[in-house]
Amino acid sequence: MAVVLALLGTAAPVAADPVHPPDVIVDTDMSFDDVAALSYLAEEASRRLVTIDAVTVSTAGIAYPGRGLGHARCLLTRLGLDVPTSDGDLPARYPVPDAVRGPSDQLVADALGDCPSARPEGGAADLLVSALLAAPGEVQLILLGPLTDLVEALQRNPAVADKIGGVVLMGGSTTHGNLDWDPAFDGSQEFNIWADAPAAQAAFTALSGRIALTPLNATDSVPVTASFRDRLAGDRETVAAEIVYRIAADLSTGGGSTPLYWWDPLAVVAATVDGVETFAPAQLRVVQGGRADGRTEACSAGATVWFGVAAATDRFEDAFIDGLNGRFDGRRRGQPGATS
Repeated sequence: MAVVLALLGTAAPVAADPVHPPDVIVDTDMSFDDVAALSYLAEEASRRLVTIDAVTVSTAGIAYPGRGLGHARCLLTRLGLDVPTSDGDLPARYPVPDAVRGPSDQLVADALGDCPSARPEGGAADLLVSALLAAPGEVQLILLGPLTDLVEALQRNPAVADKIGGVVLMGGSTTHGNLDWDPAFDGSQEFNIWADAPAAQAAFTALSGRIALTPLNATDSVPVTASFRDRLAGDRETVAAEIVYRIAADLSTGGGSTPLYWWDPLAVVAATVDGVETFAPAQLRVVQGGRADGRTEACSAGATVWFGVAAATDRFEDAFIDGLNGRFDGRRRGQPGATS
């Protein structure tokens, strides 16, 4: 069965193929941490360490419809990439309040500069299907938001599941949640999984054994800090590093009631750099309904995932800053898409 060897710690280092680097597809909801993660991946792509086949934007997550797609296209243009893009056609299962969406939208807009909104297209599922089928081999999926688009694609063409070699997913938790705005729920949920719990469970089931999950258990070790901001202020040699610096400069872990973390960047950095995150096999299910709707919990009959149990803060920050500046060295393990 295909697995993400770079994440499991069982692979010998694999050199990038200079003719055709491994194929990845990114599905994102374009919050601030998505922008940072996509900036890192874009630097990989510019150095032919990966090939980004498509970027799809979920309309079931943080970004406003249209605005998220516009920001994704603007970011890719700023980073010199010409990549097919579209957004989803399904709204959020639960409404995300403007108090959450608004500040995120403004933060991304400030980091990217003058970016026009795009007209919502609704073609994400079709783009996922076509990009998967067109890839010459297996594809690594990088999922940074709700799993709505992926499951819609699998429903439209179940055969594309065979093209998915592995999944890098930020989501879930077995210790606590980060959903703090809706009293109808008990707060044990992580946002990406909660936003579309039925889709999350469907994806876990369809891709059991191929998912490397970066949960809150691990991301708690990578807060956005002033010290990280200050390091990046003195080490930003690329457009990608400059964009992430602008994000870090706008954020503060001390000014609000809810700390902020490099959620999505941890998932993508750990996918390619040794020693950043520790994974262990787990069986998980997603609770459906009730006050615990969207909680991930251990279940002996659940889907098999590779679960991030811990992260090394210093290792992550070093690798993230190096990668944003295009410095990818011998610390890298295998490329995304390595299989066995």
